[in-house]
Amino acid sequence: MLNHEMFLSCHRFEHREENRKDCLRTLYGLIEEAGKANKIAEDIRTSYVKQRLRANPAFMQKLQAKIIRSKESDAINA
Repeated sequence: MLNHEMFLSCHRFEHREENRKDCLRTLYGLIEEAGKANKIAEDIRTSYVKQRLRANPAFMQKLQAKIIRSKESDAINA
């Protein structure tokens, strides 16, 4: 009787261990997919903001002026 109980306990432990490993694999897969989804969402947000800023002529003029000033400052400091 003792051997049978040990077999059942061992079998349950192996089954539990496999379930734990399956859960960890699933969780790892979900984390990877969430990371990919975050990257896609970030790219979309960045693209949207860039499009909005490009559509704003006043902003683009200020940006161009700032870039020119920055290049001039770099040339003087170099």
